[in-house]
Amino acid sequence: MSESEEQKPGEYIIGLALGTLVAAGAWFLYKTKKGKHVRSWWDKYFNELRDEWAKLQAKESTAAAPKPVRKPRPHPEIKKNTFHQSGRPLAK
Repeated sequence: MSESEEQKPGEYIIGLALGTLVAAGAWFLYKTKKGKHVRSWWDKYFNELRDEWAKLQAKESTAAAPKPVRKPRPHPEIKKNTFHQSGRPLAK
């Protein structure tokens, strides 16, 4: 073993525990009657979610019609030699 493997034996234990949990979960889902019931419930639940999501996507795509592009408002021309807010001529 190298020095890094000798210094971190806890990682091996954590990996072994996680692998055991995954294997126990897979065994439960595929080898027991309750696991079969849970899998059928998940299939039904996620199929309903997928159908609702498809409905929402279809509704959103029909409702989201492209908005017309706004044209910029033309700015009025400013008269030369006038005070801009009052429009009065500048006193010379």
